[in-house]
Amino acid sequence: MNRSDRWTTLLLTVASPVLAVIAFSSLQQDGLTADTSLWVFLLLVSACGILNASAASYLARHPRSVPAMHFRSVVTVLGTAVVTYSAGWGSLLAVAFLVGGSEMVRAAGAAALWPTHCYTLAAVLLAEIGVELGWVPSVLPPGLSHAIAITAMCCATLCVSALRRASTAAEKAEALLVRRAAHFGALIEHASDIFGEVCSEGVILYVSPATQEVLGVSAAEVMNQSILEFIHPEHHAVALAALAEPIEAGQQTQSTLRLRHRDGSERVMLATLTRPHASENFIINLRDITTQHRYEKRLRHEANHDVLTGLLNRKAFSFALEGLGDCSGAEISMLYIDLDGFKTVNDTLGHDIGDEVLQITARRLERCVRRADVVARLGGDEFGVLLPAAGTALAIVVAERILAEVSRPIPSLPVGMTVGASIGIATRSAGGIEMGTLIREADEAMYCAKRSGRARWRRNGDSTPDHVPSSTEDNRGAVHS
Repeated sequence: MNRSDRWTTLLLTVASPVLAVIAFSSLQQDGLTADTSLWVFLLLVSACGILNASAASYLARHPRSVPAMHFRSVVTVLGTAVVTYSAGWGSLLAVAFLVGGSEMVRAAGAAALWPTHCYTLAAVLLAEIGVELGWVPSVLPPGLSHAIAITAMCCATLCVSALRRASTAAEKAEALLVRRAAHFGALIEHASDIFGEVCSEGVILYVSPATQEVLGVSAAEVMNQSILEFIHPEHHAVALAALAEPIEAGQQTQSTLRLRHRDGSERVMLATLTRPHASENFIINLRDITTQHRYEKRLRHEANHDVLTGLLNRKAFSFALEGLGDCSGAEISMLYIDLDGFKTVNDTLGHDIGDEVLQITARRLERCVRRADVVARLGGDEFGVLLPAAGTALAIVVAERILAEVSRPIPSLPVGMTVGASIGIATRSAGGIEMGTLIREADEAMYCAKRSGRARWRRNGDSTPDHVPSSTEDNRGAVHS
C-alpha cells in the first residue's frame, strides 16, 4: 500500500464513523431509525471501520492472496450489514454493497466481485430471517423489508454481472497493454538499431541503449544533447532539412547520414523520421548501414573498373564519352592504344608476368595524362585515353609521351624483350558526332599504325606518312608482335 492509499484508508476510517453518526442522529430525531442507542451505533461503526481498515491493509500487503481477498470481503460485508441493520435499514444492504463492491474491485480486481456478492446475499438472508423473528431491528414492517431486500439484491446481481464483465474486460486490456509495453520495451532495449525521440529543434529527449554499441556513447551521455553533435558537419544541412520538413502524423521520411563514433571513425546510418499522432516531436530510427554502404561502394567500383589494373572498364569509358558528348563547342580527342609484343610476353613467360605488364602499363599511362583525362582498359591489351577540351596538337603530345613511357624496359622481362604501343588518334567537336563513331575512328587509326610498322601513332584520316617519334625510332626493331 502506497502513502496515498494509507492516507485514504485513514481518512475513511476516521470520517466514515463521524458521518454515519451524524446521519443516524438526524434520522433518529425524525423517528426514521431503529431504537438503537446513539453510543451503541457509534461503537459499532467505529469497530467496523477499524476492522475494514485492517483488512484493507492486509490485502494491500498480500495483493495476490485469495484468503486475504475473502477476508476483506467478509469484513466489508459484515461491517456494512451490522451498520445498516442496526440503523433499521438493513433491507437496503444490497445498495450499500455496490459501494463496497466498487471498493473491492479497486483493491482486488474483478475477481472479488462475486465472492463479495455471495457474502452479501448470505448476510441479507440471515438478517431478514432475524427481522422476521424480531431479533434484528427494522424501521419497515417485515414483509416490506423482505420485498425491498429481494428487489435490491436482484438489481444488485444484475449490476454486479455487468460490472464484472466490464472490469474483466478492462483488466484484460490493461494486462495486454502491459505485456505489449514490456515486449516493446525489450525489443527497444535489445535492438541493434538506435531508437529515439527528438524535438523539432533536434534535442534528443530519449534514446535506446544501442548508442553504446553503434556510436560508443551511453544513452545517458546522449540525452538532452543536440543530435547535430553526433552528425558529421557535412550532413548538418540534411538533418536540419529533415527536421524542418512538414511531416503528417503517421508519415515518415528517410535520409542517409554520417554519424561520428567516439573513436573518431564514421558510421553511415539510414535515418527514418516519423511523427506520431498527437505529438510535436519526432520518433527517429537509425540503422547502421556502414557495412552495406562499403559493400555497395565496392560493387559500384568493381562494376565500373577493371579488376586487374584498377582503371575504368569499357562500360565506364563509354559513359564518360557520352557525358562529354552532351557538351558543345570544345574538341574531344581519343587515343586508342594497343600494346605491341604483349602476346609474345604472355605466351612465353605466362599470364602472371602478362598481368604484371598490364598493371605497369596502366600506371605509366596514368602518369602521361592530365587529372581531367580518362584512362581505361578496353579489353585484353587495349587501352583508351579520353582527352576533354583537347585538339589534335595536344593529343599528339600525349601520344608521343605514352610511346616513350610504355617502351621503357620492364624489370620482370628478360633483356631484349620489350613492349611498345600502337596508337590511333581521333579528334572531333563535342556534340558534333556520336561517341561510338569517335571510338571506331580511333580504333581504325590504331590499326593503321599497326600496319605501318607499330610503335607509332596515326591520326584518323591522316594522309601524311606514318609518324614515328624519335624517342622510339631506335626501339622499333626490338618490338615483338
